[in-house]
Amino acid sequence: MRPEELEEAYKIRLQTNYVFSKNTIHTSWKMQPDSFLVAVSDDGQVYGTISMVTYSTDVVFLGLLVVREELRNRHIGTELLRAGLEKAGKKNKFMRCILSLEPLFNRMNLFMSRSPVLLGRNEPVKVDALKLLIGDVSGMVVKPFEEAVWDRLRKYDADIMTVDRSQLLRAFINEEGTTTEVAVREDGSVAGYSVVQLMTDGSWYFYVLAADTPDVARLLISNFVRGCPTANDVGVVLVSPLWPSEEESFVVRSLGWNIIKRSVCRFSDYELKFDYSKIYSM
Repeated sequence: MRPEELEEAYKIRLQTNYVFSKNTIHTSWKMQPDSFLVAVSDDGQVYGTISMVTYSTDVVFLGLLVVREELRNRHIGTELLRAGLEKAGKKNKFMRCILSLEPLFNRMNLFMSRSPVLLGRNEPVKVDALKLLIGDVSGMVVKPFEEAVWDRLRKYDADIMTVDRSQLLRAFINEEGTTTEVAVREDGSVAGYSVVQLMTDGSWYFYVLAADTPDVARLLISNFVRGCPTANDVGVVLVSPLWPSEEESFVVRSLGWNIIKRSVCRFSDYELKFDYSKIYSM
């Protein structure tokens, strides 16, 4: 995919009314340009695109599968998907699938290993940090990301995600406009962290919110809202595990936010056993 084709991919993605981070797509493209494929006409017009970004050594993440609105239902998406799967080879393929598209992938017999935990995206919420109920976090301090904490943060993330995705994580931490904060105990150990990105609708999305306890997660949310002048222009968004059930989940019970979209992680080979007890947004 060439730079001008990436710009066209942004425009096509906006047709879907799907909220995304333009900077994040650009970061992935700069890091792995060969992972982005496009369907083009003879005169170079972009019809659609797909990405198969390396997530970890043996796992690739399917994203940015989109076709121009007026050209849908012409099997362009199917051909892009076939090309993307071929590009990924024998690696385990990972995607986040909205529930309405699950029947399609079931019929195609693709990504048939499925996480039992659903993910819920809330409508953007303007957060009053003073009203976030935070329990005992004594001895805990939230700091902006610094190089000195990288090795501890990388290990913390790998323990939760069960794979080493440090190359991708580091790229997103370094991304322009991204805010990364780390909750650290008195002994220097990591108790949680957040990576927050600006989305196309002006909301702020917690690309990662991981913590040892719900109180640490709330502390990280509160700290971000206090420190970001535009956090409440549109609001903040989590894509949170609806675990152990939707009614008992962090985003619903602890925060009282409404879920507007549900999705699930699906895999081509084997399920990654994410530690959903410590993931509050992903």
